[in-house]
Parts: sequence; C-alpha cells; structure tokens
Amino acid sequence: MNHVPNESIHYRPLIIDDLENLEAYLKALSTESKNRFGPHGYDLNSLRHIHNPNGPFKGFIAENFARNFPIAYAIVKTGYLDHERDRLQGYGWELRDATDCTFAPSVSDIWQGKGIGRSLFEHVLTNLKKEGYERMVLWGGVQISNQRALIFYKKLGFMELGTFEYAGTNIDMALTFK
Repeated sequence: MNHVPNESIHYRPLIIDDLENLEAYLKALSTESKNRFGPHGYDLNSLRHIHNPNGPFKGFIAENFARNFPIAYAIVKTGYLDHERDRLQGYGWELRDATDCTFAPSVSDIWQGKGIGRSLFEHVLTNLKKEGYERMVLWGGVQISNQRALIFYKKLGFMELGTFEYAGTNIDMALTFK
C-alpha cells in the first residue's frame, strides 16, 4: 500500500457526532467523485435522517487521526434497496435480507490510490462478518466507465452479476464472504 508517510489512519464505525465533519468531507469531493457516489444527499439533514440509530444503515469512516477528519466513508444497508430488488433477482441472485447487505464506499480524492479504500473495506467486512452477514452487493453497481473501481472490486473478490442502464451502463457486483 502507498500510505502517505507520517499519517496515522484510524478506521471505525460512524457515530452521530461525526455527521458535521462527514458533511464537510462529502461536500469537498470532486464533481467526478460525487457523480460516482450518491446513496444519499450531502447535507446534514440527509445524513441525520439516514444515520438515525434505529434505521437499517451503518456508517464507517477512515479518519486522519492527527486531523480528526474523515478521509473515506462507507455506508451499509441491511438487505437491499427496494428499487434494486427486481433487477438483482433478474440475474438469478437470490435475495437473503437477513444475511445480505448493500455497500457504498467513497474515498477522498487526494487519498485515492493509497490503500485507504481497501483498508476501510477490510474493517467493514470484519464488522459485518461478526454481525452474521454473508454477502454484499454494491449500491447502485459500478459505472462501466470507472475501470479503476471495476479492477479494485474484482481484486477484492466481487463477481459481476449483470449490467443495467442508468445514466450510462453500470455493472452490478456482489461478494460472498461466509
């Protein structure tokens, strides 16, 4: 991995006190990164709504410990998004809401390519396994034009389920980790 020297990175679950810094992190993403990551709005009200303690969502962050600021973020939803269910079943993917989850990660533009995404994924995966999850799908798939992400997910062991059209061609990908 190509971590930046003298930088201490901490991986942990998101807490409510992180939401203001998370909002600043999301707003600082480049237009290209924002176009590739869109599971929720980037404003504080959207973050409070989706990260309410009783909801089906779990957040995780990587933070630059010295600056106490997020440099990567991932959101996990138990089960599936309603609008993706039919499409995923159409590939022959059996939905298991109790042990499956939907995953959406992002990494700050200046930290991309330094191993942060992989380390955050490993942290999330360890937590999910402990909670009894067995499989995950990528939230909204991966844009076919995002070759860097496709290579990244394949290296992590994700398999392609099929393609769909939404603002271009996208690939649904899934990982079994039981």
